[in-house]
Amino acid sequence: MEKRKYSLGLIGFFQALGLVGYCSLIALFISQANKWFGKDPNYFGPLLFLMLFTTSAFICALIVGAYPFILYFNKKQTKQAIKLVFYTAGWLLVLVISTIIFILSQS
Repeated sequence: MEKRKYSLGLIGFFQALGLVGYCSLIALFISQANKWFGKDPNYFGPLLFLMLFTTSAFICALIVGAYPFILYFNKKQTKQAIKLVFYTAGWLLVLVISTIIFILSQS
């Protein structure tokens, strides 16, 4: 079986898309939180938010950083790891700008 090779740009695109998808799920959760948990402030609201925030930071770091980490440390491909980080950041910027344009066009 032949192993497929994907370009760093395509990998960066999928990493950025995965990050946007994950952030979309978190945004959906947050937008529905008042319905599910009520509006009364108590200790558990801020606790849940902080736990979600730190877990999300960890998951986002895994989505964006795991493969560059493997490239850098396991495969000793420093240039490719750095390029992948920049490709992912570039695609993420394109997706953020596209989202802003979409939101502004809806108003």
